[in-house]
Amino acid sequence: MRATRALFIRHGAEGTPEGRSLRLLRQWLSPAQREQFARKGYFEVVGSDSGKRYRIQTCEGEVRAVARRFTPNGFHFRQTRPLG
Repeated sequence: MRATRALFIRHGAEGTPEGRSLRLLRQWLSPAQREQFARKGYFEVVGSDSGKRYRIQTCEGEVRAVARRFTPNGFHFRQTRPLG
């Protein structure tokens, strides 16, 4: 019974946009990152050029609150032909 309930909860949650995005994220993570994300709610990556370690969390509201504000530099893509 417990396995059936866990399966229902898992598939019910993964049927939402947030659940599908988390499933996709987990597919791209290494086994160590997946385990860290499951235990701690974040995972770490190392910059390939700098070697610096970065902690990645999935709390958009908090991230946006502390994100550095920037002014767009005026660069825009020009559409040369219709898409589609």
